[in-house]
Amino acid sequence: MDGCCNCACGECDVICGLREDISEEEVKIELDVDQLTDAPKTRSTMEKVREEWMRIKIEQNFSSSNSEEEELETENSSEHSQKDVEKCEFVKQQLEIFEEAGDNQSPYTTLNVTEAATTSEIRRAYRTLSLQFHPDKVPFQLCGEQATKVFGFLVNSHSVLSDPDKRAAYDDYGDGEAEHFSNQYDYESSGKSQNKNFYTNSPHITNINLKLWKKLNDDQSQSKSNHRGKKIWLVEFYAPWCGGCLQFTQKFKDLAKSVTESDNIDVDIEVGAINCVDESNKQLCAEDFNIRKYPTLRMISPMHGTQHELNLGDVRTMREDAFEVAAEWLWLFSRGERAEREGVEERNVPPLN
Repeated sequence: MDGCCNCACGECDVICGLREDISEEEVKIELDVDQLTDAPKTRSTMEKVREEWMRIKIEQNFSSSNSEEEELETENSSEHSQKDVEKCEFVKQQLEIFEEAGDNQSPYTTLNVTEAATTSEIRRAYRTLSLQFHPDKVPFQLCGEQATKVFGFLVNSHSVLSDPDKRAAYDDYGDGEAEHFSNQYDYESSGKSQNKNFYTNSPHITNINLKLWKKLNDDQSQSKSNHRGKKIWLVEFYAPWCGGCLQFTQKFKDLAKSVTESDNIDVDIEVGAINCVDESNKQLCAEDFNIRKYPTLRMISPMHGTQHELNLGDVRTMREDAFEVAAEWLWLFSRGERAEREGVEERNVPPLN
């Protein structure tokens, strides 16, 4: 078939329409098909021509597409090496910090906010960090996996601090979902680290450490001009891993509120708590007070070196016991001071001639 004709079969017109864009290779394919048989051309023959022609076109387009993708990958690779490597290094460093801290990582530290942060400040900090560490915001091929882990830390911290109940629980005794133990051996054998102060933000309870206790017992604190040193303390000794201590937390908070807000003006009791797992407090718990079980509740007078252990019970009973012990001590202390003053006066009286 050398050209187009005016026949009514329509096959020539199809070939004429294709010839405008057909290549030499496609002409050869068409001629090969013509030579397959001496029979008159049928519709199936023309379909074969069109199918082969379309196959060649598709292959050409696919080849062109692959070339464009390779060029794009090359450009992206070049871009990563120059622009995104530094960002991914920061992501990896942040992940190392979070993983090294482990269970001791505070959600406040994770979101870079203070413990006094408001809800809006926490939400704003979370959104800012999400824009930095969300997997969609980093080159995924370079550090997508690390970004996903970092983002997980952010989500967990935000879930704690954005919920008022969970935040209050964390402020009181750390991770409320942490595992707790019945004795020191089981805790140490577990390899876990649970060392969160229970009463960090409790308004009626002072978190006592060795430095503060020494301040209460030095010469200046024991002077009569120092009212704080003369106070009687109600102190709980606890361990964060202790299940019984955790259960006692709310009861001790209620007791502290009842004692410190009491109308009893004759007895001044200050409430405190000592975390005996804290390395800096082990001398206080093990040596100075010989604590053998948790929780332990004691009345203590730092100035006079007096202490008395209270039985754990309901809030009302513990409150009454605490004021009874304190009142008795104050009476004994006053008698001792009066006797001391009388002895001094007696020694200072000049002898009779």
